[in-house]
Amino acid sequence: MTHEVFSAGGGLGKNDLGAVCWSCMQTLAGLVAFINIGCSQAVGPSFQPVENLGPERSLVYFYFPIQIGWDDSHTILVNQKPLTRLDREGYYPFVTRPGQIKLSVEGWPEEDSLEVDLEAGRTYFVRISLVGRGVFTHTRYYQLELIPTDIATQEIKGLRLMKPCLAC
Repeated sequence: MTHEVFSAGGGLGKNDLGAVCWSCMQTLAGLVAFINIGCSQAVGPSFQPVENLGPERSLVYFYFPIQIGWDDSHTILVNQKPLTRLDREGYYPFVTRPGQIKLSVEGWPEEDSLEVDLEAGRTYFVRISLVGRGVFTHTRYYQLELIPTDIATQEIKGLRLMKPCLAC
């Protein structure tokens, strides 16, 4: 769609100024959408499995495989303490002692937390999953899910390492 910005007299007419502003707003909105869709902070190395876990440790991979959409980012909490900020296309390995832990995301309702009893020597995969979108809004709804190893190892390939949380 094109807009004529000059009136017959060579200057901007009263109605033409609105067309110029509308055109500028459309261009700006398109640029913002392009930047949001194209940018992720998951820029570390591609997925590499943690080796030599040790018999008295457990490993939890957090990952966010969404490849398109807004530039969502979520702070992962372990026992209500920040661990990492997880962007789409990102993953983070967490090595810890076995036992009961509470996994959650900052700002999400308490009932969306996930409690897991970690066993020594085992690896767990926790995915941030998109479970719905608002009908009339751009609201997206996510949940934390424990994913079986055979599925998760396929989904996590190609995702990029996130940094630990220094000041999430």
